[in-house]
Amino acid sequence: MKETTATVIGHNECSDVDTDHLRSELIKLINNGVTTFLSGGTGGFDRLCARIIHDLKKTYPHIHSCIVIPCLDHKIFEPSYFDSSEFPECL
Repeated sequence: MKETTATVIGHNECSDVDTDHLRSELIKLINNGVTTFLSGGTGGFDRLCARIIHDLKKTYPHIHSCIVIPCLDHKIFEPSYFDSSEFPECL
């Protein structure tokens, strides 16, 4: 499963990220066999990736987006962007 999983997590400040380039890189991952994307869901970069992955599901319906809940009181910013959620057992 780890060969088909990618984690997207980054800084909250991401105003200078080229979204077209990011979309292209996510498509490359999909074309190389990634089907599951894990997101931390807390920073701006995480939200940007989640939105792009959600949009890519229209073209690649087999991909799966999962938010990894970082704490018990975490509020998911846009639940519709995710197919599932995980809570690490260590917490």
